[in-house]
Amino acid sequence: MRPFNKDEIRNYPATVLKVILGQLYQPKQALKDSGEIQKQIKHAANIKQENPSQFYKVVGKEGAGGFARVFRCMRIADGHLFALKFTEPKNAQERQAIENEIGIM
Repeated sequence: MRPFNKDEIRNYPATVLKVILGQLYQPKQALKDSGEIQKQIKHAANIKQENPSQFYKVVGKEGAGGFARVFRCMRIADGHLFALKFTEPKNAQERQAIENEIGIM
């Protein structure tokens, strides 16, 4: 929003005050329970099950972390380069942590 100029403040003080107060006191949304949040995160996570070698060619390794390894890959269809994160969860708890990370991103 742009700032009010002096003429607007002088000619329409009540309107200016209403706009400012309306921005300061927006109604807050109710907090969602953890089950609803988990459903939204799972829905946002887009986990592919296909073999990535059908679509990408690995051209280098970028790094590794707790749950995953990251590779520089070239998309076979058009030659564009990407960083792809490959995960291999050891159990259901790790899988849930990975899904949460993906959903939040």
